[in-house]
Amino acid sequence: MRVVSLVFFLVSGALAAGLGPWTSLGTALFFLGPDVPSAIQSGFARSLPTWFWNPLMTTILSWPSWIFPLAVALFSLLLTIGRPNRRA
Repeated sequence: MRVVSLVFFLVSGALAAGLGPWTSLGTALFFLGPDVPSAIQSGFARSLPTWFWNPLMTTILSWPSWIFPLAVALFSLLLTIGRPNRRA
């Protein structure tokens, strides 16, 4: 889990440095491909209720692009605190 945290911290920093600190997550996904945001929306529409996309995901997609990976990194780091290292 600590490796996952490190990877998401690095992704967060790379997004902030590469795209600028105020580029939204939706715009960053659009840079991957113009059809990526609509593909994500249709995937959510097929598997989750409609209330999940409209207020929740549109809010997350309007945040700066580096915040979501940073939140995932912090969450995965919090999961590892207090756990002993597993060494073989």
